[in-house]
Amino acid sequence: MIKMRYCPEGIPISDFEVNNTLNVLLDYAEQIDEDVRATYSTENVFYSMQLRILKGEIPHTDVVFEYVTKTIPINEYAVPINPPRGFCDRSIKICEDIVYEQMRKRQCDAVSIKEGDLDYD
Repeated sequence: MIKMRYCPEGIPISDFEVNNTLNVLLDYAEQIDEDVRATYSTENVFYSMQLRILKGEIPHTDVVFEYVTKTIPINEYAVPINPPRGFCDRSIKICEDIVYEQMRKRQCDAVSIKEGDLDYD
């Protein structure tokens, strides 16, 4: 079983090193007969592990995520089951905020154009 913990004290993994990091972790897990624990502070490792599960490189039953005091199992679609708020959700929140601000800006721009059309100076 691979137990991946998400916490601020974990190892930050660069996007450029995430695949190599998981290769090392998976190779090590194959070599020993006990649970393997790894602690990371970046979401990319967890998302990349989900992708490897989906691709069939590792069974979903061989990996759990951990956050604070909660163990988070992963279903057959590589989706964490009932993750608590704060677990690997910062990137998603940033993406949501970007889309919201883009929509707000488009609405403001549309209102400005309409108001500008009425200006006969």
